[in-house]
Amino acid sequence: MKLLKTRLRNKIEDEFLRNCMLIYIEREIAIKFTTDSIIDDLYAKKNRKVRLK
Repeated sequence: MKLLKTRLRNKIEDEFLRNCMLIYIEREIAIKFTTDSIIDDLYAKKNRKVRLK
């Protein structure tokens, strides 16, 4: 992390930078996903209802 962060990027949160690095490292897997498929998955999860027992 210290190598990637510069003075100009000091305000970037470590978690956000870690997520960006993960996508870059696993880019072969990330290429398989489209923006539309991600949006559809998030939309489907939003409509779920919690069932209480």
